[in-house]
Amino acid sequence: MCRRAPIAASLLSSIVWSTAEPATIHVPDDYAQIQAAIDAASDGDEVVVAPGTYFESEVGFRDKSIVVRGSDPADPDVVDATVVDADSMGSVFRFESEDDSTAGLIGLTVTGGKSWTGGGVYVGPRASILLDRLRIAGNWATGVDTSSRTGRGGGIACGELSRPRILACRIEDNVAGASRNKGGGLWCDSWCAAVIEETVFRGNTAKSGGGAYCERSSAPIFVRCLFEGSRGTSTGGGVYLESGYQSSALFEECRFVDNDAIHGGGVYSPWGVGQGTYRFSNCLFQSNTAARGGGAYTEGWTTMAFENSTFRANGALGAPRVAGGGLYSEGFATITNCVFDSNSATGWRGMGGGVCSEQGDIHATATLFTGNWASGSDTSAGGAAFCSAGTLKLFNCTLVGNAATGSDTGSGSGRGGAVYGNVAWDLDIRNSILWGNEPEEVYGDYPEVSYSDVEGGWPGVGNIDADPGFSPRWPEHPLARFLLGIHSPCIDSADPTMTDPPWWRISPAYAEHNSRQADMGAYGGDSAVGWIGGASQPTSH
Repeated sequence: MCRRAPIAASLLSSIVWSTAEPATIHVPDDYAQIQAAIDAASDGDEVVVAPGTYFESEVGFRDKSIVVRGSDPADPDVVDATVVDADSMGSVFRFESEDDSTAGLIGLTVTGGKSWTGGGVYVGPRASILLDRLRIAGNWATGVDTSSRTGRGGGIACGELSRPRILACRIEDNVAGASRNKGGGLWCDSWCAAVIEETVFRGNTAKSGGGAYCERSSAPIFVRCLFEGSRGTSTGGGVYLESGYQSSALFEECRFVDNDAIHGGGVYSPWGVGQGTYRFSNCLFQSNTAARGGGAYTEGWTTMAFENSTFRANGALGAPRVAGGGLYSEGFATITNCVFDSNSATGWRGMGGGVCSEQGDIHATATLFTGNWASGSDTSAGGAAFCSAGTLKLFNCTLVGNAATGSDTGSGSGRGGAVYGNVAWDLDIRNSILWGNEPEEVYGDYPEVSYSDVEGGWPGVGNIDADPGFSPRWPEHPLARFLLGIHSPCIDSADPTMTDPPWWRISPAYAEHNSRQADMGAYGGDSAVGWIGGASQPTSH
């Protein structure tokens, strides 16, 4: 019997331990420091941090599945008042355990971090943690350790094969500050599959990827995020996407606003080994600037796909030869059901106020180009679209009110108010409307134009020269003025082998003056107001 007693005691202890309730540990009431509270915690426990400033660095969970949170994560004022400051002594938090997806850091301000990787928060290889409602501000990735490594991830760095979830965070005023630094706000290493939702990237700076930098072979997902006021001193003011083997990224309902770089003010993706595929759905690119690609820039084997998105008031400027106010492509870009409005390329030579394809491929479908312009003191070309030694295809597009102009004080002149082609390999315009562009609609080397309404006329099968008869019925809608009126000559006048999408049958009013044969232009008849494209009403953040 005496030999069984220790076994029974051990079993009883095990039962007591397995049924113990998770504990709540308070900082500073129970422990003065967050790390001390973590060290005392067990799996399933919660550490609650009261408002105040805690000077700590390299805080880690030590392989524990716990939650560390502020006292009221739902109140931004409380989050702002609950501060963990590393005082430049390293990263503020470091998470290096694998598969700790039940762990979470919630409702704190993370600041004062300084490390070559992950100034504010470092998420190690294969780690999986929830970062929720954090304010991550004023951190540095220095790149000046003994190995002179590149500074990566001023705010957050996510290691190889990591899978963190970043939810409703504010990542602000962080810096990746070395000569080859990457990702002022966020850096994702290869094979990282981070999911970032409803997060604001504001005022971050790096050489490449002011807001975020994604390495080749990474596959992050961004949903309803805002990239605002960030700067890439070289490339990618908002986001830098490293092209390479199986690289991918998805952006849904994201906004890129007031970002700046030399190339790719909003988004930049370079040449790389292998292909990268990046999709932007229901996104807004507004007021971003760069010498090339104010809104976005792609080159090499990279494919950028834009769907139901708006490029508005982006600018290519700041250099003698500027190009692609909205989008610049030396790679592959597809544009579907988008809007390019009031973008510009302005310099000594301005090329492609809306889009520019130079040795690249741009294919736009069901897209509106309006109010875009190219201007230059020497020459300018392609108010809406410019193509040189590349491919530009415009199918079922509407190009209205764009311009290519010279300088008021210089001797420059403009060509191709809508489209300019120079040694274009494939310049193909079909089923489109080109009207009211200055000084002329199309200029260049042998563009192929068919089944389109071109002001002033253009040779080619199925082309017409008639006022497109836009509808006056929807003046309250910013885009509906480009719908076709009931007597428009563009209705049923596109390629007869093509048909309108299935929605043409839904509205009896639409069917009264239309048939299934395809229309010219981007939006079809009046009833198209219900599906009219572009992120004209972007998600609020």
